[in-house]
Amino acid sequence: MYVAAGKNKLYGNQGRASANYYADKVKETFFKDAELVRQYHEDLENGKWNHMMSQTHIGYTSWSNPPYDKMPEVSYLQIKPDAQLAYVVEHGARSRRSRSGLFSRSFSSFDAINNQKYYVELFNKGKEKLDYTLTTKNDWIQLSSEKGTIQHEEKVFVSIDWDKAPKVDTETGEITVSGAGNEFVIKVPIRNNIPEATGFIENNGVVSIEAAHFTKKIDSKKIGWTIIPNMGRTGDALTVEPANADRQTPGKKTPHVQYEFTVFDDVEALKIATYLSPTLNYQKTEGLKYAIAIDDEAPQIINIHEGEMEPDWEYPDWWNNSVTNHIKKKQSIHTKIKSGTHTLKIWMIDPGVVFQKFVMDTGGLKVSYLGPPESILIK
Repeated sequence: MYVAAGKNKLYGNQGRASANYYADKVKETFFKDAELVRQYHEDLENGKWNHMMSQTHIGYTSWSNPPYDKMPEVSYLQIKPDAQLAYVVEHGARSRRSRSGLFSRSFSSFDAINNQKYYVELFNKGKEKLDYTLTTKNDWIQLSSEKGTIQHEEKVFVSIDWDKAPKVDTETGEITVSGAGNEFVIKVPIRNNIPEATGFIENNGVVSIEAAHFTKKIDSKKIGWTIIPNMGRTGDALTVEPANADRQTPGKKTPHVQYEFTVFDDVEALKIATYLSPTLNYQKTEGLKYAIAIDDEAPQIINIHEGEMEPDWEYPDWWNNSVTNHIKKKQSIHTKIKSGTHTLKIWMIDPGVVFQKFVMDTGGLKVSYLGPPESILIK
């Protein structure tokens, strides 16, 4: 029901004919839920469990229960009778007209290392079925489908035959999408002359690393790094033991971990978001800290509780958001990073800091709930 409601909202904003289908789906599943509750109360074991599922469970907005289940809001569109072609591009390049990249007329760049496969999703804005065709003059552009007929939408996947692709730094091909009297040209930029790369590899302006996947770790005699299985939102987490270890000063022999990564271009200001498990300042100090650096630069000391006041009788927004999202993000900025391979270094200062993920933004990071998937690792 909630997935259908989300699609109804998104597709309604895009003008898709399928928005109405998903509005109907929301209503259908809402009343199906009511029937499931009735069956549970009345039919199962001759009513043995009657009222066990009577509590309101759809439409919560606060801890105070609403008096009844409330269906998610939906919207309907006045759909034109004739078929109308439109599309969205996965990982579309941003522009002035498409800051999010959603309605871009160009893919983000494909490269020979990441070997991306992106889709163009064709959709119908009318009631009649839509016939579509996709063509390209570039023999190195591969399409999962070149023609078809749709009532609502269909994804066509685009990939690159790197054996046929031009052996140059950059090149741009084109795909022509046609249907219902309309024609659109979508650009396909590629990079096929990338220098030697090792570690976690940039993908369109982003390097994403799970904290547990370090290249190297340095323990001390009394303090060691420990992987906590499944604690991260997208993988394992990393912390130090013992939990009552003394505060450390960053140095060559103090506990730290290293991650090798590669960026394709020079970066004036590399932003790193460190994803941490939320915690209160249980040590009652100025805040729990860690240190971060790239290569041989001076470590930056990051206070994960900076600017946070201890909760009184009511938890503040910073804590509620951290717990709800199961994440706390702290940002550091690293300047004048050259293209090539580098080493990210993370030092333990205080125990009790739990690392989940590191996301490096060279200028291509897009908004998402979980953050970008982990980058390709080349050893």
